[in-house]
Amino acid sequence: QVDTPEELYERPVNLFVAGFIGSPSMNFLPATLEGGTLHTPLGEVSLPDEQRSKVEGSGDGGREVVMGIRPENFEDAELVGDKKEHGSTLTVTIEVLESLGADKFAYFNVEGDRAQAKELEEIARDTGAELGTNQVTARLDAASRAKEGQELEVWFDARKVAVFDIESGKNLTL
Repeated sequence: QVDTPEELYERPVNLFVAGFIGSPSMNFLPATLEGGTLHTPLGEVSLPDEQRSKVEGSGDGGREVVMGIRPENFEDAELVGDKKEHGSTLTVTIEVLESLGADKFAYFNVEGDRAQAKELEEIARDTGAELGTNQVTARLDAASRAKEGQELEVWFDARKVAVFDIESGKNLTL
């Protein structure tokens, strides 16, 4: 993929580009795609209409895929406000919290297998980065009251979810 840095970051054409661009890197989780719904370790995610129309034509129901979501597409659910309807919430236990002034990076674990795809393995081999683990990184607003070892309701923006084919690595939401 050859494009502007912003386009590479926001609309990666495949898993390799998505995993290579960004720090911290995109979170990759295993998912099952049925119609316009993803069954993920974060719960069921109903894709917005625009994404749903793109992925529905990409194969039969019950298809195994990789869900990608960037850390900044998460937020403390108490701070979301009006846009809450555009995403999903879940309660997690914050394992590690890094306060960076304007942001907080919250790390939490999810149940289930790790995401597996050929391109994730290639990135790990080329860079040493371990992607697709059960640890999720969320970038939260500094106003979040998140604390290590405590539960927090987090929200993520379903409009920003990317769905990748396991075999080809292709971003099915483009």
